[in-house]
Amino acid sequence: MVLYLGWKVNNQIEEYKDSLESVNLIKKDIDLIVNKKNEEARIIRDEYWDKIRLFEHERDNKIEIIEDSLNEKIKERNKEIDNLELSINKIRSILSLIATSRRKTDLSLNVYSNYNYGGKRNNLKPIGILGDDEFKNIRVYITKNNKPKNKYSLYAVGMSVFRESLIKMNKDYTSIINRDGGYLDIEKHIKDLPEEKLLLSYYEKNKNEILKDFLAEHKKVEEKYKFVLKSCLTKDWIRLYLEEQKIYYEVGYYNGTETEEYKKILKELKELN
Repeated sequence: MVLYLGWKVNNQIEEYKDSLESVNLIKKDIDLIVNKKNEEARIIRDEYWDKIRLFEHERDNKIEIIEDSLNEKIKERNKEIDNLELSINKIRSILSLIATSRRKTDLSLNVYSNYNYGGKRNNLKPIGILGDDEFKNIRVYITKNNKPKNKYSLYAVGMSVFRESLIKMNKDYTSIINRDGGYLDIEKHIKDLPEEKLLLSYYEKNKNEILKDFLAEHKKVEEKYKFVLKSCLTKDWIRLYLEEQKIYYEVGYYNGTETEEYKKILKELKELN
């Protein structure tokens, strides 16, 4: 037996080889155990996965029944709200008409265009009138535009004593016509043609159709307004209107309680009470 630094060399070589073989056998055994246990775990996962899917399906069905019931109840309650809002909107419409009666509206139409007039103001004169009374002032104008061929435009523009809460204004937001004193309630582009005389001819042939639906709707609001003036300017209605305005200035208007309008409302409410 060979000794090296006190080792039994031959015995150590054999032990080394035996140890390597033992490690490899243990690793293989570990792999077999891991594979076996992983397979057992997979089988259990698959088994419980199916059970979980069944429970989830059962859970989802129960939740769906609850949600369907909830949606149906919400739908029913919203129908109640819709029915109530019909009467609420009628009252709000009356209050808006009362507001109209208390508001001064400038219906004047001093209009102009500086479009394609070399930057200079060009005061426009109407070629026709679609409405001219205490409720509205709507006129028809011809002005230049920037188109190369159809160089002239026909517009109907105007003012109304009513606001959007009462009638949807007919606005294209493409008007090249401006008004002294501010905005226009009605701005309707009608037609573009190469010459003014062609637009004049077009207007004469079609004037009864221009803003026909809008004017009919406006007429309905005018009749409602007359009814309100006759029947709803009582103390109770005025009080309700003022109370609504008071809430608006308190809640919906920044620093509204500091305004002169708010102070006037309080004073008028006090006088009514």
